[in-house]
This record gives sequence, C-alpha cells and structure tokens, in this order.
Amino acid sequence: MPILFLNLSGNRSVRDLSMYADEVLKEQLQRINGVGDVIFYGLRLRQVRIWLDAAKMQAYQVSPGDVVLALKRENIEFAGRPD
Repeated sequence: MPILFLNLSGNRSVRDLSMYADEVLKEQLQRINGVGDVIFYGLRLRQVRIWLDAAKMQAYQVSPGDVVLALKRENIEFAGRPD
C-alpha cells in the first residue's frame, strides 16, 4: 500500500517531465533508506515503433524473432552518472 503520492508539474512538456521523473527522481527516491519501490503513473516516455517489411525480411532470411532478439541485445540502458 503506497504511503506517499506526489504530483510533478512545471514549465516543461509532459514528455520532459516524464523523462526527468524516470531518469532522475526515481533513482534519487530509490536511494532513500526504507524505500521499497517507486512506481510512476502517467509517464509519457519516448517510444520507438518498428514496421517490418515481410518481403525484405524474407530476402535477407530474417524472422520477426530475429529482430526482437537484436533489439533486446542492442538496446542497453546505462545507469546515469552519480551527481
């Protein structure tokens, strides 16, 4: 059961505020002794949509599963620099 709710607002876009909350605030809140979990609702984070061309994939002998594995392998998140 949550014990604290916060609202974030400012003169930035919703996407900028979401990125700040996810990349900065979350890490700082998680470092506080006794914090079990930090969950954000309503974030609007960057997304990438990929449309696959079946003919080209067949020509290169690549399956949708191969694409998923490559994305998982190459999409690495690095921890931010400590302040």
